[in-house]
Amino acid sequence: MKYSNPILNADYSDPDVIYHNGGYYLVSSSFNYVPGIPVMYSTDLVNYKIISYVIKKLPSYYNKVRPSNGAWAPSIQFYKDRFYVFIPFPDKGIYYSTCKNPFKRDWSKLKPLYLLKGIEDPTVLFENNKAYLIFAFVKSRIGFNSKLALMEFSLDLKKKLLPNYKIIYEADENSQTIEGPKIYKINDIYYIFAPALGVEHGSQVVLSSKSIYGPYKLKTVLKECGNKINGPHQGSLIHFNDNQYAFLHFSHDETLGRIVYLQPAKLLDNGEFEIGDNGKPIYNGEIPTIENKTNYIDYSDKFNSNKLSLIWQTPANVTDDFILPTTSGLFLTTKQLKKQNLADFPYVLTQKFSSKKFVCSVEFELSNLKIGANFGLAIIGEQFSYIEILKRQNSFLISYYTHNLNSKIDKLIKQKEFNKLPSNQIILEFGNNLANIYLDKSNFNYSFNCIKQHYIGLRIGLFTYSKDEIEDSKIKFTNFNIKYL
Repeated sequence: MKYSNPILNADYSDPDVIYHNGGYYLVSSSFNYVPGIPVMYSTDLVNYKIISYVIKKLPSYYNKVRPSNGAWAPSIQFYKDRFYVFIPFPDKGIYYSTCKNPFKRDWSKLKPLYLLKGIEDPTVLFENNKAYLIFAFVKSRIGFNSKLALMEFSLDLKKKLLPNYKIIYEADENSQTIEGPKIYKINDIYYIFAPALGVEHGSQVVLSSKSIYGPYKLKTVLKECGNKINGPHQGSLIHFNDNQYAFLHFSHDETLGRIVYLQPAKLLDNGEFEIGDNGKPIYNGEIPTIENKTNYIDYSDKFNSNKLSLIWQTPANVTDDFILPTTSGLFLTTKQLKKQNLADFPYVLTQKFSSKKFVCSVEFELSNLKIGANFGLAIIGEQFSYIEILKRQNSFLISYYTHNLNSKIDKLIKQKEFNKLPSNQIILEFGNNLANIYLDKSNFNYSFNCIKQHYIGLRIGLFTYSKDEIEDSKIKFTNFNIKYL
């Protein structure tokens, strides 16, 4: 089938993908967002749907919003009769979860594999009655990076077979800040695919050796070439047949975050890999799969199901009574926010930006919202803004606030009182990194520039809160719709 990049035009950072029993299973980072580590499915390697999450709730430390911390770059494997997903928490170490059928969403609770602060990007190879774990280092946590290390475990992952990890590669000038390793064994050669030289303008390298311990030979296989696909970064290799492969990777986008590209790849007769157009990333390609567009991610939501769509996440753990999906609409329970700082508020229902130019609308009903409660729509990022509507005794107060991630209090920009709301829907227009949120554009609106967080793309958020505790207050949202422009 022919395809065009990016294949996932949203923030699915650090993708890892495997083929099993007729389909491709992809996992990606989720950081502090809950549920964590999305699992996606495709039959053609291009069109995906979200089928489950590995982590239902993060550890209790994430009952507070911890921006860009949490579950970093995962890897996925199928071994014997089950799937394994290995997940690094850079302040704790590496954990894993198992599942026999990701469609049933029965992932096990996280189990510790290797607890050591400052390690990241696990990749595992089951071989020779051992499980080989290869990982990288986070300089901000452990004091150094630019190295790859190996640790041995028993096949059941319960026992370490080495007293300490072994360094198997130290970066040279062409592979500084090497990270995100993925290990493969092909024709008795060990290959480690890894990004180097940074996220925004780095490159992809392949290390090869006859021994998993090295020494490794390095080749740069993919780097930016002026066609706006910047710094092809962390990704995953897929084998089709003979010497034909494909390579998924992410590239950095200032609005969407880390979006996913697919490159053709082949194994040359000399045992080296060639990716893209002789090392240059491409926009259009062809792979030997049959197109299946029935797998897709719908970012619109009619809110007409008793189950919440898998496109939605919160920025921290929330209580079970916050999100109440029904066949007639989605109810969010009003929670207390004592200090005007929406970035620190776990109770925001969010989804990823899926385009750089769109119009989004969501309808609301107020019959269950109590006096003194606010609700609204936000863009979440490093620098963002939001609209909120306060229900008063005989009127409504519409306010606009802006936020910088380093701010302790959100800044009030302007507000206006209405005896009656001008509309029963909130509209967000976005394009050229400029957003405008309003109920009635001709009457009262505000435009602002947005900046994404360091590791995470911009997000849309729905919320309701009150300054004082209010019992049994809820906002009802219906018909969340996104129109791409």
